[in-house]
Amino acid sequence: MNNSGVLKIDTIVSILLGIYSFFLLLSSSNAGYSISLALLIVGEIVYYWKYRNFKRIGNISKTILLILGIFFLTLLISAYYHGGPNIHDTWKYIYWALPCIPLFFGYIKDKSELAFFTGSSLALIALSIKGWIQIKSIFMGNMIGNGRITSTFVNPNDFGQIVEFALPIAILACRWSFYKWKSEKKICYKYSLIFQILTIVISVIPFLGAQSRGATLGFCIGGCIVGLFYGIKYWKIFNYRTLIVLLSIICLGFGLYSANIVAKHDVGGQKLSKSVNIDNNLSKTIERMTGLPSRSYDGERILLWKSSYNMWQDYPMLGVGWSNWQYMYQNHYIFDEAKERDLPMPHNNIAYFFSTTGVVGGIGYLIFTIGLFVYIIKEFNKNPESCLLPSFLWALVSTTIHGQVDSGIVNKYAMHILFGFLGIVVASLSKVKNID
Repeated sequence: MNNSGVLKIDTIVSILLGIYSFFLLLSSSNAGYSISLALLIVGEIVYYWKYRNFKRIGNISKTILLILGIFFLTLLISAYYHGGPNIHDTWKYIYWALPCIPLFFGYIKDKSELAFFTGSSLALIALSIKGWIQIKSIFMGNMIGNGRITSTFVNPNDFGQIVEFALPIAILACRWSFYKWKSEKKICYKYSLIFQILTIVISVIPFLGAQSRGATLGFCIGGCIVGLFYGIKYWKIFNYRTLIVLLSIICLGFGLYSANIVAKHDVGGQKLSKSVNIDNNLSKTIERMTGLPSRSYDGERILLWKSSYNMWQDYPMLGVGWSNWQYMYQNHYIFDEAKERDLPMPHNNIAYFFSTTGVVGGIGYLIFTIGLFVYIIKEFNKNPESCLLPSFLWALVSTTIHGQVDSGIVNKYAMHILFGFLGIVVASLSKVKNID
């Protein structure tokens, strides 16, 4: 097939990738997601098999394969040990990582970036418009739930969780579009820049209106880390190894501080106790720590973490089982003071992985999170002009921090987006031979 024909198919695949990215980030249309995924896969099959253009397939990073392999293997070890529904539910969780594959094989340099940015931003605009409608209703006196913006979701934190992925993409896409427009003088990049700026302007207020402390804190810290890295590269102060050490020290300090707070509530000393007093000043403590408003259920989070800690103490190696947390919580580990008695998870990813899959799965989760973080920073150091790497780093930090007070990557849509994003990032780093 001649180059013009291949380029035409490239364009079609990129358009399909953009449509799929839209529904991936929208996260509220199962039909749209499934149909767009099927169309993208069909387009890729036609391209790779009919036209025998395999040279565009790059080498998948062995580091990424190792990180993902360890993570999923540790979960499966725990699942097969416990048996029953744990096996099915663990495989279902792994299946949520599927978007990584079509977005990897659908990658076409520059075209895929433009399609991915456009699709993601369109989804963010659609969600934000719904948010603006809710803001209007609130100003008209029609209170929505507790006055927090939910967009198309039931829970405002779910809306915040999607925006913390999409907004970094839009922000870094502005930088990418600007430099592409200046270097290549193509009008499409100028329009892309304008579109991304409008996306940011439209989405900020609804995002803040969701009042999701985890999403807001994660977004801000992720942005600071990316900004710090750009500053380091610009001033050429030190290399990525020093940055990793510095950030690791900060994370360790934050972890020790958090552990100290939990220790003050006698987590280990109150094992299975039914008379634990919730610290009435806990909400004020959290407010001072984060600078964000406290809520009445903050004390509940401590009880959930205590229950998870007690589960892990009793089942240290392989946990209580991926599917068994809710049952064990309600029947054996719940405190009398707990008001939310039917929760399916402890609203903390570390607590969830260690309590359900033990040391084996918990270490797997830490390897996955820290390994991805180090890998992306290392590649970012090699490719400072990339816009996918810093936006993924920003989103990874955001969802990881948010996941310590919410569902995080235990959430289906967060897993979809994170791994879909990872697929296109890894593809951009592979030794891809594109047709110019």
